[in-house]
Amino acid sequence: MLVSFRTIFKMRKYHQLLLFIITVVSLSTLLMYRREYLKLRYVLEVLNYFGSPQGGGEDCLVLNDTYMEKERNKHLFSQPQSSWIRVSQHFVFSAFWETEGDRLHVRALAVGPPSAFTNYECHIWYDEGDYLSSVMGKFGYSLRNIPKFYNETKERQTINIYELFCEPVETQSKGAPYGLVLIHKTDTTRIKTFIAIFKAEISAQNRQGKVAVCVRADVSGASKSSIVEFISYHQAVGVTDFIVYENGLQYRILSVLESLTGLKGFSESIETLHWNFPYSDLDAETTVLEMDCIARTSGRVETVAVLEWDEYLVPKLHHSITEMLQEASPSKRIPVQFELESFICCTDLKDDKRAEKSWPVAMRKTQLMSIKVKRQLIIEYPVVGIEPSKLKLPSTTGAILIYRPCSGIKTVTKYDPIMARYLGSMITSKLFKLWKSGSLLTENHDKHLNIN
Repeated sequence: MLVSFRTIFKMRKYHQLLLFIITVVSLSTLLMYRREYLKLRYVLEVLNYFGSPQGGGEDCLVLNDTYMEKERNKHLFSQPQSSWIRVSQHFVFSAFWETEGDRLHVRALAVGPPSAFTNYECHIWYDEGDYLSSVMGKFGYSLRNIPKFYNETKERQTINIYELFCEPVETQSKGAPYGLVLIHKTDTTRIKTFIAIFKAEISAQNRQGKVAVCVRADVSGASKSSIVEFISYHQAVGVTDFIVYENGLQYRILSVLESLTGLKGFSESIETLHWNFPYSDLDAETTVLEMDCIARTSGRVETVAVLEWDEYLVPKLHHSITEMLQEASPSKRIPVQFELESFICCTDLKDDKRAEKSWPVAMRKTQLMSIKVKRQLIIEYPVVGIEPSKLKLPSTTGAILIYRPCSGIKTVTKYDPIMARYLGSMITSKLFKLWKSGSLLTENHDKHLNIN
């Protein structure tokens, strides 16, 4: 209700005072209401963006425990990212938080020239929520022998593999291990190097049914189709996770494949680790890669294998790798390393007469022969610190098929159609169909992918 100035003037003074108080209170209430309204609108905007804490539609992003667990599983084997870090005259790739009996320590993998590692000390950093704390560690190292598999020469080994250990001097819990700091003391300086710590959450339930393949870095320029076929096939025989040691050669196709993981019908994970080995020693490179692969999968998977893009792990009596190895294993849940016979399938020979051109290479190249090849690493129930027992599988149970040209090799081949049993699984896989449709590597592939 509006009040004229003349009316106000005629009011008594106490009436004027009462009107003034009512006006001030009304304005204050209005300002408070406006402030609360703006706060409420901000909260509603945030909820509209991130999703309601109580759940909602499938298109809402809900930051609850289920979502966070799903996000963590996307990088189960690759976070924190590793790279070759120079530490004085050596290079360190990765560090792991491990248990040996009642002792906890960090173990880092390093390569370099012979050294006694004098004048070194270490610290372990812990994540305590909002800040990091540092604990002094006891430094030590061990030398890892490098077996020669690729040649018969006995030249002196100039590149050594080292395991660097840092054991905390304080045993009281300081939070989650976060990073290793190596300190090299010289006459004038203290050079500090930080290496992120990989900590495996070991759980028998989490690794049930998990089969991982670590893929060696590609140096020959494998075709994109061979990468797609490799993943499609091994997914069909039960591989759930792929850990790719990548030197940058296949970054485009791998980034697309990583974006599809976790979706229905695709692999649970495809993760890449940047791998540019600092030396040209193939024996040392192979050994360090296998050590790193075992450390990442220890206690997390039932089976792990190390392969190249053209190597296929083939069960012959079963339809999955897990069934094949568990039937052959003498006991359950004990680390066993399997040796399988290797066969080369000559990709430069003619296709099988019954095969179609659209079929994967593994189904078209059926002429193979047994070869002596480098060692294989196939371990059931991998655990760091426990040497697995050895077991050789007969070629009738399983084999490694290697798809490479036979140029320069004396070929005495035989026909083996074993891969035909996996033809249906491969050509009907979503990944293979996407590749054949031509939409997998388009510039805007997210708009063209039909994954329903």
